[in-house]
Amino acid sequence: MSCDCEMPSVFNQATPRARTRYRCCECHGWIEAGERYQYSWGIWEGSGSSYKTCSGCAKLRDEV
Repeated sequence: MSCDCEMPSVFNQATPRARTRYRCCECHGWIEAGERYQYSWGIWEGSGSSYKTCSGCAKLRDEV
């Protein structure tokens, strides 16, 4: 399987506990304060981006 997506020059991922309410970047549902979520950030083509993903979407993505 190949990927046509560009790989970031810098990338990091963590699973912190939410301090406040956030929106999941995938399903747009709420990540409530106190819940664990996947925080990813990286630099693509010289521009930084970060993403917060709820645990349900992160688990589904990892399985697929």
